[in-house]
Amino acid sequence: MAEPQVRVPRFTIGDIVPSFNLTGPDGAPLDIGGDECAGHFRVLLFGTGETMAAAHRRLAEKRAALTKHGALLYAVWPGPPTRAAPNDSTITFLFDPDRRIEGAFRPKTLPTDRPFVIALCPNQHLLCLGTDLATDVDVMLAAIMREARHFHTSEGGRQPPVLMVPRVFSTEDCATLIERFRTEGNVYIEPGHGDKGMTQDYKMRIPEYGRDDRIDHWLMNPETVSFINERLKRRFLPEVRKAFAYNITRHEPYRITKYEGARGGELHGHRDNSEVRVAHRRFALSINLNSEQFEGGGLRFPEYGGQVYRPPSGTALLFSSSLLHEALHVTKGRRFVLLGFMFGET
Repeated sequence: MAEPQVRVPRFTIGDIVPSFNLTGPDGAPLDIGGDECAGHFRVLLFGTGETMAAAHRRLAEKRAALTKHGALLYAVWPGPPTRAAPNDSTITFLFDPDRRIEGAFRPKTLPTDRPFVIALCPNQHLLCLGTDLATDVDVMLAAIMREARHFHTSEGGRQPPVLMVPRVFSTEDCATLIERFRTEGNVYIEPGHGDKGMTQDYKMRIPEYGRDDRIDHWLMNPETVSFINERLKRRFLPEVRKAFAYNITRHEPYRITKYEGARGGELHGHRDNSEVRVAHRRFALSINLNSEQFEGGGLRFPEYGGQVYRPPSGTALLFSSSLLHEALHVTKGRRFVLLGFMFGET
């Protein structure tokens, strides 16, 4: 019995496009909304045949201007990845075997042999769709340039849905937690996601995406955990309920994280609830403990704008675990920050 065909909606300008997979030349899927692609403008050229080749040349002419604004360029061919694609390093070739993704964007009145191009914003909005490559590539470039003012700088006032609450920890509180990092829990265990069998503080290197600059101190001492919970209960959680209409009642073990030295690894962000074992996370909490003693080390949300968040010591920053975010490189000194993942009964 044939598998039922899932209807794919046809998208129009302004729609938020769900993440979707295309196929690379090696047969591996590429998630267009995944961590490596999200936060960038993405330009996708759909089509085949001689008209596609001409459209491809037109897009390649604008490559330098597009990539200047962080755009990723893709040419999407129908059929399986065994089909030979042009050998061109200016654009990444992907494949849409059943033309299902192409069909979600192709205008109904456009003949199936005519190429077209789309542009997605860093936050997955469909920015533009062009069917006349002789002129529409320029229109698309102009649209990306306008949007880039908002997504790659702070101009325009766009910001992610984050909450910042000052004075959650005092200067003395911050110093106490840093001292705990330095003097306690100096037993290192293998990288992973915590050890539920540990009853004392411990440390772990966190090589996420190949990073070399991060060490987490896991807080297991009941006295320390109680101190943090009391501060949050009195100075922070009421603001969360007011801002997000959500009641936080639970949390994973808190960590004091130290960032120092060369970052290394892949230079892109991540989401904190993208795997099944962490899908329960609703919010991520970040509280810098020594902002006056390091440079760099800000937090950015590339789907929402160019702002870099670097709160003063003791200020709590909370955001949804679903948001793509990136902890930037510390350029001088060492950064100490309290991290927590929080959730409730729903």
